[in-house]
Amino acid sequence: MPKSTLNLLVRCIVVGIIDIILFFLLLFLPYCTPGSPYKIIVRDAQTGKPLAGAKVAASVTIDDDEDSIVVKTDDNGVAEMPFQDDEDRINDMYVTKDGYGGERIYQKDVDDVFDDNNSMIVKLWPPSGCSDQKQDNLNRDKGMHTVDDYDMGQESGTFVFEYFTDTAPDEIIVYDCPSNSLDEDKIIFQYSGASGIQVFSKTMNFSSQVITVVVNGGTNWYYIVHCPRD
Repeated sequence: MPKSTLNLLVRCIVVGIIDIILFFLLLFLPYCTPGSPYKIIVRDAQTGKPLAGAKVAASVTIDDDEDSIVVKTDDNGVAEMPFQDDEDRINDMYVTKDGYGGERIYQKDVDDVFDDNNSMIVKLWPPSGCSDQKQDNLNRDKGMHTVDDYDMGQESGTFVFEYFTDTAPDEIIVYDCPSNSLDEDKIIFQYSGASGIQVFSKTMNFSSQVITVVVNGGTNWYYIVHCPRD
């Protein structure tokens, strides 16, 4: 075989091998490209505007390792989370901002709360005012757990708390502090059980202008934070 023909044959083989390698690289490239980061987008529930400086404090499991994370949203209301894939898990997460009620997410897999773009929108509400307005489990988008702040209109006093949990047990906790600084030492009322058809009321003292009511349970319940008597 002439040398020139041999060289041409070798070049053809080398080019063919390179083409095959490139083909497989292109074939598997989508699986090797890192996905978009997981983002929590925090917005004002009334205006829809992004909330900068909101705090995200979470206990998470990533690659079977537990970790604690504290991050704040940027000027666009976005906080990036270090999740790797859909099998990671949120064990417990609070999203809070001064002047707003908190939002809690707990015991959720990543694929249950993030959309196809690896994003999750969290809406925070300004504190409600105390009143005779009933808060219940109807039309709530927070699932099994609700966290709501109430501006009592004064720095201290006494108020009546009315509650009902029907025939299935729910847990209701009242904190004498806003939701961005929840502390077990600040619990002024806690109930866990089924009230049946009876509506209960409890008179309690408070020393923080903003109190927090937390409900654990997805069954029929309601409560009322009446305004202070003095």
